[in-house]
Amino acid sequence: MIEDLHPIRQALHHFGGSHAQRDALQRTLLESALRSNRPALAAALTAERVSWRERSSYNWNQRARALRGLGQPEGADAAEARAERYQAEFKAAFLAV
Repeated sequence: MIEDLHPIRQALHHFGGSHAQRDALQRTLLESALRSNRPALAAALTAERVSWRERSSYNWNQRARALRGLGQPEGADAAEARAERYQAEFKAAFLAV
């Protein structure tokens, strides 16, 4: 799966589909990297995702998983803390509506 998706990940917009459909393919690639014990690839993919959507708790949770796989528990803890903070902010904003 990784070998199929990774080379085309930057060209997904050429295939059409919605942002959500393209994101689903990106998430599939990321999950494949995490489950295939390829934490360096997962870390690179999560760094990219974080640069696109810094306040995404999903991105930070996945970054934490990747960093744990790389043996970086302090970085993983910091990523999880950011994920929790953004999740709390989202929940507070949602409840305020």
